[in-house]
Amino acid sequence: MGHDVGDTVLSKVADLIRRTARKSDIAARYGGEEIIILPPDSEEYEASIVAEKIRHTMEAENLIVGNAAIKVTVSIGVVAVKPGSTNIQTTIEAADKALYRAKTPGRNRVELANAA
Repeated sequence: MGHDVGDTVLSKVADLIRRTARKSDIAARYGGEEIIILPPDSEEYEASIVAEKIRHTMEAENLIVGNAAIKVTVSIGVVAVKPGSTNIQTTIEAADKALYRAKTPGRNRVELANAA
């Protein structure tokens, strides 16, 4: 898959996330093919529901790129930020570790973590 196709897939994935996430959620590309979604004022359970909804929607969707239908799945790391926590780096690292745990047994999963 070339860069143009990869960029198109990322753009379509971003569109699907925008359509699936709640209006209050903030989504941003974090680098490469990683996307951060910040669900403000959400407990871990609520954030995991949003993550599962995104995962299920992505799994069910065929992304049309040129003349091809492409199946895309996502692995998601969810982290609950403790009240009063201001260390965004620790939070991102916890989410990243959860993401890699989601990828390890076969991908297309949501994995929960706790931030310090």
